[in-house]
Amino acid sequence: MNRKTTTRKTIESDILQQVRNEVQEALLHHASLKWPDRRLEAIEDKVLDNTKMALAALSTDTLRSAGALRTHIAEAVAQTKRLIRAGRSK
Repeated sequence: MNRKTTTRKTIESDILQQVRNEVQEALLHHASLKWPDRRLEAIEDKVLDNTKMALAALSTDTLRSAGALRTHIAEAVAQTKRLIRAGRSK
């Protein structure tokens, strides 16, 4: 594996970990305590899958920017909250 590929994978991994942490925080603060773990995990998985798709479409230079990280975190938290709200209405 060349250095460029390794660097990109490392950047993506770091972003995904930070997004995961923020999604878990959002779930702790906004989801019902009565919801089973599998329901929370399904929300987390959906948000992370969407984040992975978004990251794949970006250039490595864009991934390196702090703005990109903040944007992905904000989008992931917003999506998490939307899914929680949608889950409450069921």
